[in-house]
Amino acid sequence: MEQQKSRRIQRRAQPSDRHRSHAGRQLASVTGHPVSSDLDKRPPRHRETQDHSANASQPYGCHGRAVCVFIGERYMMTSMAIEWPTVTTSGQLPAARNCYWERGRAVESSRSVSHESNAGPLTTAVTRAAVAVCRDALHWRDDLKAIFLAGGVPRQLYERYDQLGFSKVKIARAIFDDLHEKGEAGFTVQRKIIEELCHMGKPHVDAPDQKAGAAALKELKRAAQEHRILVSPAEAAVASRRAAAKRRLQGIQDRQEILGKLRGEFLELVRQDGSGETAQRRGYELEKLFAQLFRAYDLDYRPSYRIAHEQIDGSFHFRGFTYLVEARWRTAQPDLGALLDFKGKVDGKLDSTRGVFISMAGYDPGILDHFVRNSRGSRNNIVMFTGQDVSQLFDGRIGLVDALTKKIDAAEQEGQALCEL
Repeated sequence: MEQQKSRRIQRRAQPSDRHRSHAGRQLASVTGHPVSSDLDKRPPRHRETQDHSANASQPYGCHGRAVCVFIGERYMMTSMAIEWPTVTTSGQLPAARNCYWERGRAVESSRSVSHESNAGPLTTAVTRAAVAVCRDALHWRDDLKAIFLAGGVPRQLYERYDQLGFSKVKIARAIFDDLHEKGEAGFTVQRKIIEELCHMGKPHVDAPDQKAGAAALKELKRAAQEHRILVSPAEAAVASRRAAAKRRLQGIQDRQEILGKLRGEFLELVRQDGSGETAQRRGYELEKLFAQLFRAYDLDYRPSYRIAHEQIDGSFHFRGFTYLVEARWRTAQPDLGALLDFKGKVDGKLDSTRGVFISMAGYDPGILDHFVRNSRGSRNNIVMFTGQDVSQLFDGRIGLVDALTKKIDAAEQEGQALCEL
């Protein structure tokens, strides 16, 4: 009779096959990890997807698993990708998305966890509270195993203590101790386990003492928040904005440092003699400076290259178009033939290709006007830069993105091939 009663309780606690299959599909849509149809054939209390990592044979790591745990009336799900070798020295983990299964749909958890760069070992209070949750809020050993594996505990490490003579408390304590010995990477996984435990809204339905389980969960969440392991979504958003602002400021400072170096090199070129071999070498150096200038603004730039019967000084992508570059540092202004030759290079490519012609000596107004008027029969797709424009770029008086935007807008909206900055 007791065995029959136990089976009835377990059947009521377990979701139907239809819900399990639907849970798998929802899990795949929420976590982004495919879920094998074999999941429906495995025990409902602990199922996990196949390992999709190419490094699954390594001794440590959870390698991109999606774990589904039945806790109470919910499926607790987590999608993560952790490898011991990829845990950074700052103690940060790759981003993980968490959700739970409730009433026929997968719900993503709104709780945020802080993995700060100064993450150290768990305090005694947090460890004690976590062990209490494992003892009072969980009932089945498979639930404990699934949560610890979801937290990034290597399977080999867990199975070392997953023996009949080890209770849930003893397993939890032993694994926390082993993770402590692994140093900073282990500290990170300890915090991930705390996060997984804190996702429990209430004790397992089969836990013998529901009040003790609820009290243990409450104490763990309090201790986790007090020691900055678990943070509220609002606090996490504030921290994210601060970090983004810090990165932007650092990017600006790095860019100014690079521009200062490029400015000095550009002034050296300006002081050089512009005749003979020196002029040609100066032109090559200008091409190199432009490549560094584009990289300073995080714009992809292809340096000088040659194709059949054509020499291209450079190219870059901007606002959905590819721009070929012609850079000239000569004493004489370009004649009509030079402009038409460059336009021929551009027109010989796809329609999404445009050109940027740079003449340090400027342009003859009559030649430029004739070139623009004769180009209207085809594509007017060349933007002009002068030596004065280039000087403003290297002096930092205008940013590269702002300069390109201003000149391209003038060409697109007003038909101006040359727009002074």
